[in-house]
This record gives sequence, C-alpha cells and structure tokens, in this order.
Amino acid sequence: MVVLNDEVVRAMAVGKIFKDSGKTINSLDFNRTGSLLVTASDDETIRVYNSDTGELISRLFNKKYGTSCVTFTHSDEQVITASKNAWDQCIRNLDINENQFIRCFKGHAGQVVSISFSPDCKHTFLSSSLDLTIRVWDLRVQACHGMIKIERDLLLASSTNKASHHNHNKNNNTHNNNNNN
Repeated sequence: MVVLNDEVVRAMAVGKIFKDSGKTINSLDFNRTGSLLVTASDDETIRVYNSDTGELISRLFNKKYGTSCVTFTHSDEQVITASKNAWDQCIRNLDINENQFIRCFKGHAGQVVSISFSPDCKHTFLSSSLDLTIRVWDLRVQACHGMIKIERDLLLASSTNKASHHNHNKNNNTHNNNNNN
C-alpha cells in the first residue's frame, strides 16, 4: 500500500491530459477495468475517454436535463446519470453507444448529488440527494427498493466546514483548559 504523504505527492507527474469543454466537470468515473473514463460537465455533455490514450471516444449531449452525476454500470456500454436541473430529480440509465435513455428512476424530491453501484450486485445502486434521503435501486425496475432518511442533525455533526471545525476545536480546548484548573 502506498501512503499518500508530502513526498509522494511531490513526486507525482501528469500522466494524461483529458481535454474537456473548459466548463466545470461535475462528476467523473472509471469503468471496472479502468480502460474508460466518463465525465459530466456544465456544458451539458457526457464524454467518454479511452483512459490509456486520453482519446475522446464519444460526446453525448444532455441539454434537456444537464448532468450532476455520472457513473458506469457494470456494463461499459451504460452509465447512470442524475439531472442537474432543479425541475427534474430523475436518475437515468443511458446507453452510451446508442445515446438513448433505457430507464428513468423517479423518487427523489431534491437534486441527486451522488450515485454508487454495488460492487457485488450487478443491478443494485444507491443514490443520495439534497432531499436528505439515500435510495436503493435496481436497474431492472423503475421503483425505489428502499430508502434511508437522514436526520439534519447528523449532517451538521459531520460538517467539514473549517470555520465550524476550528470553533469546535477552540471550544474543546477551552473546555479542556477549564478542566485543568
């Protein structure tokens, strides 16, 4: 196992340059073998690259919905996308060879911010959303199979905001200093 420390990071060099649109890339994912890279960008495109050469294999336009998240299914020919538009919280299964949606998964009431496939179950994936839910899906069925509601307090407790982290540490130090007196 390689430890990612200052020395290792300084020794890193650019391996490949993937030229995209110049717009913000919202999401990216490698296929299971690492031979393909898919990106979703603010220019409303989904792009598929050959990871070894950096060559653009295909550019798919998703102007109607935009894309906030993209991830490969267990097939190199399909991806799952989440809409970026506020009026559409659907997750879509997209055939990247045919540039056609296979299925739409409805259920979230807020923008989907993350999608992850189960490494063991070929058809199962999870999605998380700003509606404070995590949903369990099966590629073969449009309906959600399960849902976890997240309490807002849990989200606040796990905040990585540096200011709140600093204040939390400052309060702990004050508390610890008071205990030492």
